[in-house]
Amino acid sequence: ASLWNDSKVQLALFVFLYLLLRLPWVFTLPTTEAPDEGNHYWVCQFLTTHLRLPSGPEVLAAGGPDEYGSLPQFGYLPNVVCSLFANQSTMPAFSRIGSVIAGIPTLIAAFLIGKEVFPGCLIRSLALPLLIVLHPQLVFTQSYTNTDSTTVSLASLSIYMVICAIKRGLTLKASVTLGLLVGWLALSKHTGLSIVPALGLGVIAATFGRG
Repeated sequence: ASLWNDSKVQLALFVFLYLLLRLPWVFTLPTTEAPDEGNHYWVCQFLTTHLRLPSGPEVLAAGGPDEYGSLPQFGYLPNVVCSLFANQSTMPAFSRIGSVIAGIPTLIAAFLIGKEVFPGCLIRSLALPLLIVLHPQLVFTQSYTNTDSTTVSLASLSIYMVICAIKRGLTLKASVTLGLLVGWLALSKHTGLSIVPALGLGVIAATFGRG
C-alpha cells in the first residue's frame, strides 16, 4: 500500500502502461488507417533530410503530399529528432516513435494536475492520467506521425503551470516558461491557439489580489 502511494511509482506505472498500449500501434498501424499521415510524414522527412523549413516553391513542387508544408512546423521537432537516428527505410517507424515520446508530457501533466486538483483523494487524482493512458483517440494519434502529440503536450503543460500559478502565485520564471510553451504551441498547430484565452484568464486569476 505504501509503495502504491509513492508518486514516483504511480507515474512510472502510468508511463509503462502508456508505452505498452502505443508501441504496438507504431509497428502495426497501416499508413492508410492514419488518413493524414502521408502529409505529415512529407514535412517530417523534408525537415529531417534538409534540416531546414521548406520554401514556397519546394512545397508547390511536391504536389499532393505537401499539403501540410505551409502549416506551422515546429510541432514536428520530436519526430525529426528521432528520425535523425534512422535510415530511409526505418524513418517512418522512428518518426512515429517521436509522436509517442511527444505524448509523454501530456501524461505527466495530467498526473501532476490530478495531484494539484484532488490532493486528498487517490482515486480522483489518478483518474485523469488513467484517462490519458486509455483514451482511444489519444492512443491512436500518439502512435503515428503528426503534430497533435506535441501540441496537446504543450497545452497540457501550460494548463498545469496556470493551475499551480492560481494556487501559489505567478513567478517570473513561471511566466517566462509559460510564454515559451505558448510560443512553441503557436508554432506547432493553429488549433493549439484555442487554449490561449483560457490560459490568459488563468494568468489574470493567478495575479488577482497579489499585486
